[in-house]
Amino acid sequence: MAPARAVVASALVAVVVLFSVARCARPKGPLDYPHMVGVAPGVCTDDEWVLGASIHSGGPAWPGTRSAAMVRVDPDLSIETDVVGKGLLDSLSRSDDLMWAVQTHESGSAVLKSVDGGRSWEPREVAPAQFTSTDRLRGVVPVDRDRCYAYSMDAVYYTHDGGNSWRGAHLATQGPGQQVALTADGNLWLFAASVPSGERIVVISPQLKILREVALPELDDLSAIQADRDNGVLVLGITREWRSAVLFRVSSLGQVSPPLWERSGQMGTYLKVSGSRIVVVRVAQHDTWFGGSAVEVSDDSGVTWRSKRIASRIDANNCASDKWLWTVGARGRLNRIRLLG
Repeated sequence: MAPARAVVASALVAVVVLFSVARCARPKGPLDYPHMVGVAPGVCTDDEWVLGASIHSGGPAWPGTRSAAMVRVDPDLSIETDVVGKGLLDSLSRSDDLMWAVQTHESGSAVLKSVDGGRSWEPREVAPAQFTSTDRLRGVVPVDRDRCYAYSMDAVYYTHDGGNSWRGAHLATQGPGQQVALTADGNLWLFAASVPSGERIVVISPQLKILREVALPELDDLSAIQADRDNGVLVLGITREWRSAVLFRVSSLGQVSPPLWERSGQMGTYLKVSGSRIVVVRVAQHDTWFGGSAVEVSDDSGVTWRSKRIASRIDANNCASDKWLWTVGARGRLNRIRLLG
């Protein structure tokens, strides 16, 4: 009888241990992936975040210890990585199974295209033989399955045939980074570098003609731009002397609206526009590296706002879906935060 009781007791202990392991294995909050050392925010839904990254294998040398990878994050914050090559996926966009990316490595950069959801990639030669940029490629902005922009800090390129051929044009400015937006009319809006009179935006047509330049003299820095209604954009920036974070609208004709949103002593790090919904992430300027974050949401195009304080630091590596804000911060810390409403 005693051996039978011992067997039952051992079984119960095993069940408790397995249950405890299972509970411990299910993440309940942010998870750290310190080997993910570089991030391009990519695209997200409520159920998945697909981003570009550089995966660090632990050695000190560049680039042999870093691999450019497409990373899929599921709702439990576990990740699946598909290595593309060396370096970093610097920009990543997706429409169904069609994906574009920029791979940056020790010898330069290249545009990659995938037609099977990232399972395989084909390089696309961007710069024509007679045209050379002095800077690496910074990003790609697809218009549809065949048309796509690519850009560096001093040049912009355009293809109408899926990347088989490209046209290029020099920019008489420097500064485009991730701060670009594509409006419904097919025009590309790019952030231009600081000038003595303040920041500015350059609007470029598919024919690679500069349609207009919009001066933003009240800004010391431009954090993000997003396409808005009527072929205009929303601009998130920081006012002179870094006094406050501010959000305003620029019309298709270049007219700048009064601020829709302004927060003193804050810095905006992320902007997402979807219909009448606007999502802004901000941090206190003195708390940039130590938390002090908040997400603010407007469902009426910026008329009213709701705010949610976030304990952890949130920087520019974010992606907002309908319900969630996906984030990655220092040490590759992944988190998924429910949006308001």
